[in-house]
Parts: sequence; structure tokens; C-alpha cells
Amino acid sequence: MSSSYQKTLDWLSSLTLPRKDERHSYGRRRRLVEHRIYRLSLHLLFGKNLEKATRIIDKRGVKKISGLPSGRHIFQVVGESQKREEYLCFPGDYCGCYSFFYDVVSRGEQQCCKHQLAARLASCLGTYSEIEVSDEHLAVMLSKI
Repeated sequence: MSSSYQKTLDWLSSLTLPRKDERHSYGRRRRLVEHRIYRLSLHLLFGKNLEKATRIIDKRGVKKISGLPSGRHIFQVVGESQKREEYLCFPGDYCGCYSFFYDVVSRGEQQCCKHQLAARLASCLGTYSEIEVSDEHLAVMLSKI
């Protein structure tokens, strides 16, 4: 049995309801269950990309680049490879990485790549670095995509 399979089994077994004899109030037990359901849902939707995206976020690899004065923005997300490449990313529509074109666009096997997911999660959690540039500079960045 592979270690990743065992980790998955351990994780799934942790999704059970807390026992009533545990010293949690009803509200606390309910929040624990809801949290576990959300985790399972995210795992089922995004699979392998969820863990990779959270690693990127933990390493502070997401930057939100905002153009001034328009307020338009794009995310720059660091890859996990040795090269530490940075990818420009629209969380719902586009990423410049190979996985986006191969797994998302060509094969349709994933909803999004790990960079898009990292940008989405970081945006929701507010765990990104913010960089402000002129609209002209943002346009130059976008023209290189």
C-alpha cells in the first residue's frame, strides 16, 4: 500500500463525526463536521492540485498585482519546481503554465491548475502580497502573455 494512499485513508477516517463523549458543545461539533465536509469537498473537486496550491500559499508564493488608477489586477504565482518560475494568472480563466494547457484546456481532466487554485484560495483568505503598478506597466506585463 502506497504512503499517499494510506495518508488518504487516514485523512478520510478523520472525517467522521466527533464522538458525543468528546467535550465539545453541540455548536463546536457542528463546526468541526462542517469544516471536514468543506475539506472533503475541496479535495474531491481539485484533487492533487489542492495540496500543491496550499503549499504555494504557505510559502507566500502568491502576489496580487494591481494597476493604478484602474484597480485592474492579475495574480503572479510562483511554481514549485527548482526553477521557481512565476506565472501570470487569472484565477478563473488563464494561467501561463504547461499544466493549464495540458490538464485543463487540452484534456479537460482538471477544473484549474494549482496556480489558479492558489490564487483563488489566497484571494479568499487574504494571504497574498500586494504590489501596485501603473496601468501602463500592467499592460506591458499582460502583453507578454
